Amino acid sequence: MERSPGFHAYKFPHSTPFEAMLAKLCANCRLFTVGEREAGRSLQHHRSFATFHDATTYGCSICTRLWARLYPKGDPVPSKDEEDNISVYASFRTASDAEDDEELIGCRFEISRRYSLGLTVDFDLLGDESRSYGGVYELTAIDTLATQDHRHMLQVIDHEIAPSTDSIFTTKLIQHWLFSCQSNHTSCQPTNLQCPLPLRVIDVGTIGQSSVRLLVSGSSPEYGSYITLSHCWGNPNIIKLTIENEPALRAGFPIQDLPKTFRDAIQVTRALSVKYLWIDSLRILQNSVDDWRHQSALMGEIYRNCFCNIAATSSGNSDGGLFFKREPHLLKPLNLTIKWKSGGGLARHGRCYLWDSDLWDRCVRDAPLNRRGWVLQ
Repeated sequence: MERSPGFHAYKFPHSTPFEAMLAKLCANCRLFTVGEREAGRSLQHHRSFATFHDATTYGCSICTRLWARLYPKGDPVPSKDEEDNISVYASFRTASDAEDDEELIGCRFEISRRYSLGLTVDFDLLGDESRSYGGVYELTAIDTLATQDHRHMLQVIDHEIAPSTDSIFTTKLIQHWLFSCQSNHTSCQPTNLQCPLPLRVIDVGTIGQSSVRLLVSGSSPEYGSYITLSHCWGNPNIIKLTIENEPALRAGFPIQDLPKTFRDAIQVTRALSVKYLWIDSLRILQNSVDDWRHQSALMGEIYRNCFCNIAATSSGNSDGGLFFKREPHLLKPLNLTIKWKSGGGLARHGRCYLWDSDLWDRCVRDAPLNRRGWVLQ
């Protein structure tokens, strides 16, 4: 299969299965998961903010996930004395497959607060099918993320989840996903290797270079692969292409003078061994009505013909960047032993994985970029 020139795919080894994170549980969570609670019946889990806080300090794998939902990163966390009284209630959720059988599908935690809105947190529970699948579900395509096939999320490809997405592991995962799409999906196989470049693109040069330049096609269009950037402008004073500064941008300009999202996009484009990057604010002469009318009409074709599109999904402005810090242990599926009683009182038990079923919606679908109507184009 023909691939983009210079594109180096990274193949992940599958000789060592990925071990899902084993649970470290506080006394309350241990009692909840192995105490044969009756499914559907809500019982008090934590009686106060103090015991809830202590459980997260201890490092309880379930309580830290609840805490992260109650106090998202960046939100101030009150002291024990400042916080209103909090109570946490827990229950199992089931789905009936037959009249005499019930399948355990999740846990529900209801966090009530005395003087403010409470919070309901649902986690999915997925059966441990390690006997059939060797304990590993392979993520075969990026669209499994989009469709939220949670079993595929148990994979996970044998890669490290680093404390920041700005890591070599993230770069290798991007390379793996792109190579997998091009190799295995007919609709993803490249047809754009010989497409004409847009009128204006950024020549990103090579890794280590401190400057880039604006490339403007002449009467004979150039051909090649390019990457597009989809982002929220935010700051109206970001660098823009104008009639006056076009000659200077064509001569070259320092990367350090660009907004963080632009700098990060250049970094990713270089890492994928693609030479050109298309950014909307640098492809239309912002003070030329004629240029705007002509180039804006081509936007659909420009996105359609790109090698891939970089979406700065979680950034509300051009200074937000592409990369973020994260808590790796909160992203990994949690391997649990669960005991419960069905509605008929029948005791059941088994191993399963706990997964945050709302993660995709919170972090991707409802992120700043995806709340903008023009992104639909």
